Amino acid sequence: MPKNILQNKFIIFLLLFTLIQPDYFRSFKQAEIIYAGLTILSGFLLFIYFIQIKESGRISKTIFLICVYSAYIFAVTAITNGNVFNAARLLFFSLLLCVIYNELIHNDKESFIEISNIIFEILIYANLVTILLFPGGIYETFRVVLNVHGNFILRANVNPHFLLGHRNNVIFYILPALAFSFTRSYLVYNKIRSRAVLLFLASWTTVLLTWSANSIVAMFVVTVCLLFTNRENSKIKIINAYTGFFFSVIFFVTIVVFRLQYMFSWFIETLLNKSLTMTGRGDLWNNTFNSIGNNLIFGHGYNSHVQRVIDIGHMNSAHNIYLDLLYRGGIIQLFLFLCITLYIMKKMKKEKDKFSYNIFSVILTGYFVVLSATPLADFHFSLFLGFLILCDNIELINKEPSCPLLKRTSSTKASISS
Repeated sequence: MPKNILQNKFIIFLLLFTLIQPDYFRSFKQAEIIYAGLTILSGFLLFIYFIQIKESGRISKTIFLICVYSAYIFAVTAITNGNVFNAARLLFFSLLLCVIYNELIHNDKESFIEISNIIFEILIYANLVTILLFPGGIYETFRVVLNVHGNFILRANVNPHFLLGHRNNVIFYILPALAFSFTRSYLVYNKIRSRAVLLFLASWTTVLLTWSANSIVAMFVVTVCLLFTNRENSKIKIINAYTGFFFSVIFFVTIVVFRLQYMFSWFIETLLNKSLTMTGRGDLWNNTFNSIGNNLIFGHGYNSHVQRVIDIGHMNSAHNIYLDLLYRGGIIQLFLFLCITLYIMKKMKKEKDKFSYNIFSVILTGYFVVLSATPLADFHFSLFLGFLILCDNIELINKEPSCPLLKRTSSTKASISS
């Protein structure tokens, strides 16, 4: 009999299935209602779990910081008369995902990693099938825009959408999928096996077929980082926990602030087949800077799609993580985000000689590449927070697993060595 409900594999699958939601399913009202019910059920199961273990007061520093981060942005939304309901719903989901990830790692990390790996694999392969069968997409989405007469209208998105959504969004599923796949491979076999390689190739095929420039750059960076990261030689650490963060800061200063993209024109125009305007991001960044200046300290909170179009020119995102943070929560939210990420990266450094440090550092670098110029939906940011929880618990993931397969593998290696 399991000690508590979070050691039941069916419950683990149910929770993770609820937390990892394909964009296509969330585009239907009926599916949204089902997911809302499952999310409430997940919260109830988590409540039962805390009653079972009688440790409801236990909370990690990272979870506490995320709670403060969430409470702040909710307060700003309420004060600025923003969309309080949507803010509460999204923040509840993010906190639920982070707490469940955290508790699953503490309870049964092998089952958590294996089941997460299976769910993400199914999503990546199923999404690739939809791309191959329906290159024109399987559904349409609409966005609020201003027409030439200054009126708000709904306009269909020109790019096709697949199981995991818009071509720019798929990378937010690919990165955690690779993190779980590589981690499982090392935990069980102490090396990257064919199952992880196949998922990696399917991910590359996906971004090439959809030709999302940001996703291609992120996958290229992840690939190069994996090639240059030497797990056996701890003295060679070209890629570390801070690599992606430094890249995002440099990108923000050079491209977003000073617009020096012309220095990389050969790469942007020739290889990526994109304009130096960064597909209209220049105007979007200008608008966002102007809106940030109106409330630099506290930000604007979660407001309506229409208000965001008025403020920044886009209904969802400024296409840069730091601009999005400054627009929604001002300097205070940016400071809280930096506190969370820098604390986790510092914590990761303590495990720099272990296998997961290199894997997580590479995936974190890929994330920061994507977050530098990709439109960020709230659900995808929740997946990013979930990955940060993995990084926060890196010392537990590096501990000797209790799974029978790994024990047999370790025993075989020991026998060979002796």
